[in-house]
Amino acid sequence: FSINYPSNWIYEEGYACYDEDGVCMINFKDDKDYWTVEVSVNFWEGFNSGYTWNSDEQYIDDSDYGLRDECENSREYGYDYTCSNYMLQKSDVLTINGKKAYLLEWTETQEYDDGTYDRITSGSIELPINDDDAWQIYYLVLDEYSDYNLPLIEQSISSFKLNSANAQVSESAPTNEIENNMCGKG
Repeated sequence: FSINYPSNWIYEEGYACYDEDGVCMINFKDDKDYWTVEVSVNFWEGFNSGYTWNSDEQYIDDSDYGLRDECENSREYGYDYTCSNYMLQKSDVLTINGKKAYLLEWTETQEYDDGTYDRITSGSIELPINDDDAWQIYYLVLDEYSDYNLPLIEQSISSFKLNSANAQVSESAPTNEIENNMCGKG
């Protein structure tokens, strides 16, 4: 795949997946120590395993329900914050490489044990490539920086291209092509 991103954003080496079924390809953000925006591209094996949907609306509604549940039960999901004020802001059906993709963007408040909190805008673009597997572009933005960063994220998303419409991760997959001469393992 290839994706463009602002040249002053930092590519993170050794990006670790939060789920062992994922192949986390790249992660980039505006600052290593104090980020205000973060974007990652992942490939999830078994992402939709056992799940079928009859319409785009059902996929979006079910995803919204799952995200709301994850926020309401954030500690049970293993997060180090309590999530509240979940609100779906935007949902859409996109086309990437001639295949259907789903965009969900939401806001939430993440409150930490020390009393500090962040208001976050998050988004996920999910591109199912078969009955089980999917590509995902995931992003987080601190709300006070969203007016500046969300248009940059939209540009990155619109530049995302798979080398093949049926691209899958495998041992023989070509090396990931990342713009700005930044490469990752894959």
